[in-house]
Amino acid sequence: MRATMRPTRGSSRRGSSRRGSGSVTAAAASLVSIGAVLSLLSLLSLLASPPLIHAAFAGNRTHYPDMTPRNGSATADPSFRTSGKGAVRVLALARHAPSSALLDIQTQWAAAVGVSITYSYLPEPASTAEYIAAVQSVCAASPAANTTASGNAAAAFDVLWMDITLVGVLEQCLLDLWAWDDTIGSDTVPAMLSSGSMRSKLLAMPALVDTSLLVYNKRYLSSHGYDDPPSSLDEMEEMLQSILVNERAAENYKLVGYTSSFSRNEDWMLLASDWIAGANGSIIDTRGRITVADSDFALALSKFVTWLNLGIMDIADIEEFGPAEALERFTGSLAVFLHTTSAVAGRLRDVGFDLGVVSVPALLPAALAGNAGTGVIGGMYMGVAKTAANPAAAVRVVDYLTSQSYQRRVFASDADTASGLVPTYSALCLDPAIAALQETTCRTHKRTLYTQRPTTLSSHLYPNVSALVAATLSSVFRGSTDILTALDTLDLDLRLLLGKPPRNATDVDMDPPPVVTKPAKKRLKYLDIQLAGLAAVSAISITVILLYRRKTLLENEAAERARLAKAGGTAVRVATAAWMACEIGSDRCWTRCWTRCRVAGIHVAWADGHGGD
Repeated sequence: MRATMRPTRGSSRRGSSRRGSGSVTAAAASLVSIGAVLSLLSLLSLLASPPLIHAAFAGNRTHYPDMTPRNGSATADPSFRTSGKGAVRVLALARHAPSSALLDIQTQWAAAVGVSITYSYLPEPASTAEYIAAVQSVCAASPAANTTASGNAAAAFDVLWMDITLVGVLEQCLLDLWAWDDTIGSDTVPAMLSSGSMRSKLLAMPALVDTSLLVYNKRYLSSHGYDDPPSSLDEMEEMLQSILVNERAAENYKLVGYTSSFSRNEDWMLLASDWIAGANGSIIDTRGRITVADSDFALALSKFVTWLNLGIMDIADIEEFGPAEALERFTGSLAVFLHTTSAVAGRLRDVGFDLGVVSVPALLPAALAGNAGTGVIGGMYMGVAKTAANPAAAVRVVDYLTSQSYQRRVFASDADTASGLVPTYSALCLDPAIAALQETTCRTHKRTLYTQRPTTLSSHLYPNVSALVAATLSSVFRGSTDILTALDTLDLDLRLLLGKPPRNATDVDMDPPPVVTKPAKKRLKYLDIQLAGLAAVSAISITVILLYRRKTLLENEAAERARLAKAGGTAVRVATAAWMACEIGSDRCWTRCWTRCRVAGIHVAWADGHGGD
């Protein structure tokens, strides 16, 4: 299996030094000339390359990379860290409310700098679309009339506390934080910062972040001779096959190797983002190119679908499981691995067995750049509304609540306060006190290749992108579509949705194609030949049975003739006695008696009409 149209990584070659003729001056001149040529080529390359639509940072506080003035910079106050004071209103959903321990930390800081922070909560929406509509209606209003669609004035806001998946959707609602200070987020984990930026603007900062991972039951691994979790998908498959064979031999038939939540669009998007990152790919790359139709991703999907045939996954999970059902299966010791998030893992308590945590193993470990696995970024981000009544204080609050100093207090307070969270600053885990208190978190953090969903890359169309990916993977795992067709169709649909040009040729090159196209069934190859073979075998079996029965009947008749011939004149009496001993209605007895009388030449007529010559 191979991938086409994959960028080729350059290789460095150690140059050889040469002694000999030529003065130092000439050598220096040559180097200067070479340097000038390389600089010119680099400049031309930059000019020829398409602009990045998604980067950690480009440009400065006052200008974008193309040197056009940055929107909002003229009215932004770069001294907000000292001038920003007064009331700041934060809008959130009730289920995203900070804990009391976090609120205590925020209150202490706010009182010290002359800021007050008030949280307002929207009514729980029936859907994500309803939530987006409510927030956008507030954003569209003037600062004086900054209320929710329900008219609740208490919900007016300066800062939006939002799920990471909504950053791109709410682009038009949020101001550019880099217009206030182009150093904001400079020390943040790059992938986490990138999830809040788009079109060279920083729309939101990572606040309380979680990530995808695998939780596993240590008892199953240790009891079957495994001291460590798998380092690749191949190793994981081998491990689970061995565990399941032994467990089913002990009549533990309900156990599966791997489960997750498959009910929501974001469930599928999280899984897809992990799987494709582990195959050294992406759904949409950082230049905005659609790259989902990739051979290695197709191979990864083929492996996971094959797990249905091997019994590592259960088709019932695909059809029925949401987060609660997947968690119930795992905590009930009915799954070895649970693909979930650190937020869910952090809430697991007293499950009755030892838990292990590991980042998601990759199909291609070389794609991990030395890390143990992948982790899809999730959690909460903070942004400032363009309609904020107190923007300077709002930016100051966001700057602090996403800062390293604030996170240091969160992670150093106690294990429960930071349970399920991932540090957005790698330097935190270098602190011995935090590393000791958050040992599992820091160990996993250091060896995780963080990846992101295309939330900002697809802007306000992200919910549509998520729905397309979810529908595609669902159809593959339910057996409605084969993998190659599904990825090619998804690629086309995404290009139409995002206004991208079509490809010249497919990027999926699989030879041979995936061996499994239907869940829980082997591929039905040469079905007509198999059915014809089955019919032939059935016909032969029936013929053999009939011939054997006729042979047995003839042998019995011959034996009876021989016996009666030897008995002589007593034949009639013997046959008659045998006949009279028969039980009416007994087919077996009737056959025996009829055979004897027929051999003796006696015509028998019975009351029920049976008879024979």
